[in-house]
Amino acid sequence: MDLRDNSCQECPPTFAFIDQYRNDPDVGEEVVRQYFEAYPRAFEHEDELMEEPLMNRIVVGHEECDGDLFKWMIEQCPANISKQDPRGCTILHSACIGLRGKPTENMAEICRFLIRKAPALVRRPDNNQTLPIHKIADKCKHRAVQAVVLLLLKEYPESYDMQSKLSFRSVPKSFPFIESVNSYLQEENKLESSIHLVKEVPSNLAKAVSCSKDSIVVSVSEVVSVWANSRLHDMRGRLDVVADEIERIRKEFEEQDEEDIEEDEF
Repeated sequence: MDLRDNSCQECPPTFAFIDQYRNDPDVGEEVVRQYFEAYPRAFEHEDELMEEPLMNRIVVGHEECDGDLFKWMIEQCPANISKQDPRGCTILHSACIGLRGKPTENMAEICRFLIRKAPALVRRPDNNQTLPIHKIADKCKHRAVQAVVLLLLKEYPESYDMQSKLSFRSVPKSFPFIESVNSYLQEENKLESSIHLVKEVPSNLAKAVSCSKDSIVVSVSEVVSVWANSRLHDMRGRLDVVADEIERIRKEFEEQDEEDIEEDEF
């Protein structure tokens, strides 16, 4: 393929090439990278027929999108992270669909990358008021899916009981894993917020005391610092307990998944 050819310039084969990568295991990541390095304008292409953004397309297919390739493509053209298709689906919606079809650590990392890179996507619904979490809420027996659901809930706690307009997209709280883990996630968020605030107390007091020679102020500062350190110790201990409880719930639902697989085989 010569990208300098007039036919390629007039009708770029970008989406045909991406579709081949998505569905043909013989088309490797290095070939895709070489294509976009040779023709960087391809990052801006959209499917005119389906009006589908490039990066939405690449994460859904028979073959799994490589996480490192995906990250590289986003870094080359960051604007692609905010595009939506005509149905209002964001790249995170598409990544969650990809994770749903292939619940692997690689696909989970793509979702985590997007959440870190553009956390606002977690709160952005499509035209049917469907959030990314709705796409995978019923697949929480897979550990990779669990990890992403936990992140989505931590980033947008209100999504726990938000309903999609689509009747077959149940509200997240109706799924046992999400119902079981939600209270611990709420406590975890509160503890992390409190730890962040209390952690600043000793240093802020030290700065204040340095401007005063009053012995009472110094004594009060020492008492408060002792309290703050004690409180931090307690909260961090509780945070460890909460993390253990969340892990226990994850394992419990993973075991159920194994039992269901065994039953399906008979």
